[in-house]
Amino acid sequence: MVLCYIITYYFLLDLLVCVELGEYCSKKIKFIACIQHKKTHCCFNSKLARIFNEQGSPQIKRGWGSPKSPDCRGFTPEEFQKLDFSEIDLSEFIADIVGSIDVDKIQADSIKIQEKIENNLENLTRKPTN
Repeated sequence: MVLCYIITYYFLLDLLVCVELGEYCSKKIKFIACIQHKKTHCCFNSKLARIFNEQGSPQIKRGWGSPKSPDCRGFTPEEFQKLDFSEIDLSEFIADIVGSIDVDKIQADSIKIQEKIENNLENLTRKPTN
């Protein structure tokens, strides 16, 4: 079960849907030192959700809590209405979309569609032979 959580954790980090909040001492030997640190992240269901939360939270003066006690909640409808979307940089999200476009396939499909249109027009304009 622990391995599943570790794999999921690294998978989410790789998808860039998480915001790192920092680390804290999770295990301490009294009067000596911290022997274990933990990193805390807020992870969202998509990169777009992460971008909105990361850039929108400062707009409404909402923090993330602390690494030991994170506040990873989404926006309430009222908070969401207060966001200035012109101030949110979507270049990272747009780059993903543009990067996923297969221009060669689009061009090939366009040629096929054009050929079908031309064939249909040709068939419509032919005089019937009797």
